[in-house]
Amino acid sequence: MLPASSAACVAWLAVLLAGQTPVMLNWTTGPRNLGHCLRLAGVRHILSARALLDRLEGSGLREAAGEAGAAWLPLEDTAASLSPCLRLEAACRALLSLAGLEGCAVPRKLSPPAAILFTSGSSAAPKGVPLSHDNILANCRDVAAILALDSHDAMLAMLPPFHTLGLTGNIVLPLCFGVPMVFHANPTEGARLDAVCRQWRPTLLVAAPTFLDGMLRQARPGDLASLRVAFVGAEACPQRLYDDFARLSGGGLLCE
Repeated sequence: MLPASSAACVAWLAVLLAGQTPVMLNWTTGPRNLGHCLRLAGVRHILSARALLDRLEGSGLREAAGEAGAAWLPLEDTAASLSPCLRLEAACRALLSLAGLEGCAVPRKLSPPAAILFTSGSSAAPKGVPLSHDNILANCRDVAAILALDSHDAMLAMLPPFHTLGLTGNIVLPLCFGVPMVFHANPTEGARLDAVCRQWRPTLLVAAPTFLDGMLRQARPGDLASLRVAFVGAEACPQRLYDDFARLSGGGLLCE
């Protein structure tokens, strides 16, 4: 349970490399639905961050997880508890894998689902959806063919990994094609996302139209000038966004 961040990316990979199945949890779904998801997937540990848990204080999510038998593991505490020997072992395994000895870091058998995601639960209890590695990689190939990625690209990543577009577009796609990522944890903060664009000059953007609209409405001249392509999904994209993006990004392409 993490927002768009380098920590979410590393945690997802770490769970896979530990031979386990990552279950991506949605903190906006409410305590009842969260408890249902935890029981359905048999979750016993929730990797999260204190910054997120503090913001969720009073939402009932902590209590719902406890009732479902799941323990919270803030990554800040977990990292601090690692012994020097364990850190050295991890570093050695990473170096050996970089030298071509992948068997030192990669388990003999990865979890068949690359991740388990859940439906929103708006019409019934959320349903667990296992996504295979082939599922996600096929989507990455299709998106990459449209975006025409090159070595000069960098991506603004904002979507939460509990959403398939966030997991595929903001984590797996950049990792597979070596695209640097600039993360911002809250996709609803249009003005701050514009500031991130101005500072870090990303060329690619993957977003839901609602979040892109928030950026376009608050963008100042030059904020989005570095963007050459925006890829949107998850909902219908009105023509107005195409026009606004082309104008504010200096002629960039918006596709869905």
